[in-house]
Amino acid sequence: MLILQCKIIIGKYVFNHVNHVQIDSSRATLVDTAIIRLPQKYNGEYLASKINTGDQVEIHLGYHPDMILEFTGYVSEIRPNIPVEILCQDSMYKLKQQKPSPVNHTGTLKSLLQILVPGINAEVPDINLKNFKVDGKGSVAYALKKIKESYGLDVYFRGDTLFAGLPLSDSAAVNADKVVYNLQKNVINPRLNYRKVGDVKLKIKAISLLPNNTKLEATTGDEDGALKTLHFYNLSTKAELLVQAEETLKHLKYDGFEGSLLGFGAPYCIHGQVAAIEDPRFESRKGNHFINRTVTSFGTGGFRRRIFLGRRAS
Repeated sequence: MLILQCKIIIGKYVFNHVNHVQIDSSRATLVDTAIIRLPQKYNGEYLASKINTGDQVEIHLGYHPDMILEFTGYVSEIRPNIPVEILCQDSMYKLKQQKPSPVNHTGTLKSLLQILVPGINAEVPDINLKNFKVDGKGSVAYALKKIKESYGLDVYFRGDTLFAGLPLSDSAAVNADKVVYNLQKNVINPRLNYRKVGDVKLKIKAISLLPNNTKLEATTGDEDGALKTLHFYNLSTKAELLVQAEETLKHLKYDGFEGSLLGFGAPYCIHGQVAAIEDPRFESRKGNHFINRTVTSFGTGGFRRRIFLGRRAS
């Protein structure tokens, strides 16, 4: 029998039992979040008056004797309900509290991040920016959101490392082994649709940002299809860009699954990792897909992990 165990650290408090925890982690958002529900009192103290916003948080979850650090961050809000709800955000919480220095930046993305967040541990590709303006208003997190939207990058924290780069190129996910989900063995509730190539109409618009801040564009796919825009860097000819657009189209228009599935707490997985989906009833439906998002729940109702599938992987 598998025995659940947890270790939740909030400021100076350590909890080995919890009513409920939910962790939401996605490559599409700047911030990973967690909600922790705890008894109103702990050792005779009312928790809502003892825990403070900004307190550091660690959430370790697992099956005895193993636990994995699933979330690190800070308390962002305390709701004095019954049970008490502690809302948390990852390291982006701190950057929401910081004002950026005004800058009109020409240079690498890495050097811009060092201006915005001096000393930050970052994983960044070799991308050159020209005349990228940060006006000093809002927060550092808002400036990162502007970078994300302007250049089509994924921007998020992986632990204490800020990743800002091309989608699905995060080294932690790229170097992780495939996680296997067998629809007849370790999947509780699949919400999956199996689709064929002909079921999807899609048009790809590919943009390459060149070092001199000019752009190349190429399109491919169905003229009447849903438009998806992709960003690339330093592809200097339209022919190169078209090859990349057509290769991406192959991954997006495929025979395979779309949707989400609910599994147990194990296997552990992260967004960006590849999930190998198996269905013994239909051997032809095997397929590898990138994970776009995970929602992990733990508590009196058990230990579950829902994964949301992205495009097909090779």
